[in-house]
Amino acid sequence: MPLTDVAIRNAKPGAKPIKLADARGLHLLVTPAGGKLWRMKYRVDGKEKRLSIGAYPENSLSDARKRRDKVRGRVEAENTFRIVAAEYCAIPNNLTLVDLYAFRPKNADQYIGASLGFRF
Repeated sequence: MPLTDVAIRNAKPGAKPIKLADARGLHLLVTPAGGKLWRMKYRVDGKEKRLSIGAYPENSLSDARKRRDKVRGRVEAENTFRIVAAEYCAIPNNLTLVDLYAFRPKNADQYIGASLGFRF
């Protein structure tokens, strides 16, 4: 069930941090000190990552959702790029060791991805 502004305002700090889940990885972390922080969970290459979006009330629920959607779009684009780069850089059988280094997908991420604006 998605979060509401009323539920966020009524969230009280406890002895341990509390997570109030919204949707698509977005949640509000209520700290024991009383801070309310927007966080987002996502996956890249099967590894879970977390992103801090900002604090409530400086960043409203709608602002946090917009930033979540923007980040999700970039993550999906980056994952798609990695798949295409790996296929493009498939290693032919007749290359020397020096040529093999140049065709590794890791290097494709580093050189081609950086020129397209992706950060690795």
